[in-house]
Amino acid sequence: MEGTGQELAPGLHRIEAPLGERFVACYVISGDDSALLYDSGVDATPAASIVPYCESVGIDLERLRWVVISHCDVDHMGGDAAIKELLPGASLVAHAADQPLIEDVDRIIEERYREFRDDHGIDLDPAMTEWCRDVARAAPLDSAIDGPTHIDLGNRSVEVMHTPGHSEGSIALWDPVSSAALTSDAVLGESLHLADGRPAFPPTYRRPTPYLASISQVRSRRPELLLTAHEPAFRGDQAIGFLERSRRFAERLGQLAFERLELANEPQSTRQLIDLLAPLVGDWDPGAWMFLANGLVGHLEELTAAGFVEAIGGPPTRWQLASGGAA
Repeated sequence: MEGTGQELAPGLHRIEAPLGERFVACYVISGDDSALLYDSGVDATPAASIVPYCESVGIDLERLRWVVISHCDVDHMGGDAAIKELLPGASLVAHAADQPLIEDVDRIIEERYREFRDDHGIDLDPAMTEWCRDVARAAPLDSAIDGPTHIDLGNRSVEVMHTPGHSEGSIALWDPVSSAALTSDAVLGESLHLADGRPAFPPTYRRPTPYLASISQVRSRRPELLLTAHEPAFRGDQAIGFLERSRRFAERLGQLAFERLELANEPQSTRQLIDLLAPLVGDWDPGAWMFLANGLVGHLEELTAAGFVEAIGGPPTRWQLASGGAA
């Protein structure tokens, strides 16, 4: 199944590729001399969606000299090997902090998707593990970004912004020509959604403080266009509203986690806290509640580091209010 695409602003194209009941949006930005692709999708995306769209609108594939990968998730880097086969002259780049995982699908699965297995008893469904291996083929990066970077496309300079939180090396793009912030999963709203708009699962940021800082960084640009990977394009006030909803969700989840521990008569496991909090912050199917572990554990870790919460070793790890602690 091929994807769909459109030119959102002169030289800025959005390509939506199928991803089960969802979609993943990749982007092409063209300058006078060259063009870049932001994210490669899954293994089928380059041949089924990216290349056909580019050919249909007259984008010369030989001008695609840069492939910028936003972060280490299989639906964003799973097409890396395929895009390198189709565009051998393109330079594949990502942030250095995510490079080890972007170059190794097994490490993404074990270190990212199964991170909570041993300490919290929360694991990825085996069928999802196999799906990740089926849809992703990694490729070595040609270069890694570690610091402020601009990519010159010829009369169009695109800024690469480090926006950690969802992953350590998440990167967004700022295109001043169109006043567009391309954020992929660096900003996640109040929920991830299916293609028909129904809620799919909770926002999967991992480090709350860097995540909130990244939201502020993007908002400071006052983008006219906010372009994520799994949501419609947001313009003007809609863009600012999405950023605000993202911030409010993260702040509320952290506060609710602390308040729940204040009310608890005994230490709570991560799973217990998820079951208590998920219905309060979203309308997801209970089978998707486990994804709340990403942000929730992040908040609890930060509260522990600040001395407000104590982690009791397990497995599973349990959490309680620190004696005398107050947030």
